Amino acid sequence: MKYIYSFIIILVSLGLFFVVGIPQYRLLSAERIHNKEVQKGLEIIGAASDTVKSLVTKVNALKADDLKKINSIIPEEFDNTLFAHYVSKLSVEHGLAMRSITTSQVSGESTDVVAYDVSMTLSGKYDEQVKEFLSDMSKNIAWSRATKFSASRQNDKGDMTYEITVRTYANK
Repeated sequence: MKYIYSFIIILVSLGLFFVVGIPQYRLLSAERIHNKEVQKGLEIIGAASDTVKSLVTKVNALKADDLKKINSIIPEEFDNTLFAHYVSKLSVEHGLAMRSITTSQVSGESTDVVAYDVSMTLSGKYDEQVKEFLSDMSKNIAWSRATKFSASRQNDKGDMTYEITVRTYANK
């Protein structure tokens, strides 16, 4: 009789371990994996954000004489269809899918030029693709700059959705 209570306590403890402990351990393991993926995504977003900030800093550091030279380069008008076609082609080259693109004129920024915001939604994996896409876009479309960048995860496979707003200019 003396050992039966000890045996019952051991059985109850083992039952609780298998019923509660193991499933909770599995949940914690899955949560750790998810947290690592989220952290990796945040690091990727931080790297892309640093690239955008670097590009904005370079644009803001331009001298007045350089701005005059740039004004001679800026197109006379903004062709949103041509711009959308070029950006779509560039996104395909970098393995990104263009989901949507919209343009809108920005009022009151300057008297010499007209500013346009081009908002686009892209999707794809991040293997330096977005960083290279932004870099190539800034090299090939000299009169544009990224003003907004956000990224969100679509699923557990690493697919991402990127929302990017680019400001571009045309002479009045």
